[in-house]
Amino acid sequence: MMHFFANTPEWSLPNADPSASDTVLTGVMEGAFFLLGLLAVGFIIYSGVKFQLSRGNAGEMVKARNMLVFSVVGLILASSAWAIVRFVLRNLGS
Repeated sequence: MMHFFANTPEWSLPNADPSASDTVLTGVMEGAFFLLGLLAVGFIIYSGVKFQLSRGNAGEMVKARNMLVFSVVGLILASSAWAIVRFVLRNLGS
């Protein structure tokens, strides 16, 4: 009669590589900031088109200009946040 647990494999935890989690985190963060930057550039283009299509309507021109300003500020904030996160993640392990 064969014993049921005779050929069971040994269970052990895999060797954890701390740099691998940093690589995954860096990839996720860079992807998120890339999407934020792409979204900001899309809003900049949209606000430019909206500004051109306002055809002299002062209210629509102000809305388009405000959208452009906020989009540029968002792009600057996303870029600086990306730089800060990248700096911290690279120097965290040191």
